[in-house]
Amino acid sequence: MSEEIQYSPKEEELKSLATKTMNQKKKRYYVPNENDDLTKTFNSGLKALNEIDLINKHNVKFSLHYVYPAISKRTWAHIMKTSPQLKMYSGIDVLIEVSGEVWELLDQEQKNILIEHELMHLYLTENDDGVLTIKLAQHDLIDFKKIISKYGLEWTQKCDLIKSQLEENAKEKKAKEKEAKGTGKRRGRPRTRYSN
Repeated sequence: MSEEIQYSPKEEELKSLATKTMNQKKKRYYVPNENDDLTKTFNSGLKALNEIDLINKHNVKFSLHYVYPAISKRTWAHIMKTSPQLKMYSGIDVLIEVSGEVWELLDQEQKNILIEHELMHLYLTENDDGVLTIKLAQHDLIDFKKIISKYGLEWTQKCDLIKSQLEENAKEKKAKEKEAKGTGKRRGRPRTRYSN
């Protein structure tokens, strides 16, 4: 008997609008179309990036996708540079994935902060021959300073509220799963008992 998957309203919408979907283990992946709020937020964040001239000059390709229910318990979004093989077959230089459940709880300002923060990890350089190098930088104090100067410190309090909401949702989900299983006997193969 397979486990019934619960889809959120946003995920139901994505299922019908997504350009691509993929299921793997307990996670579901959706590539949003150009009218989705993730794509629009990403495009506005990209325009504000310092390296936008290099991105346009070298035609750097990005791919966005949602991960449902989440990437992990602590990761809300993640940026990755593609491998040379993936770049060769897909033409994509950088992947950005976003935890779907988290994205649904964020207001627009928090979505902007999340995407801008991920884009701040992107470090592009061009050598004398005009060859572009894409690197990903670690968290930097300057990144947080930029976000704080632009959005203030209130966003950290909002993040705490979202974390508590996610924990509450996880507890409710576990309680429902436990209730669905019931208090029946142990499932699976009976244990083999050996005697002398």
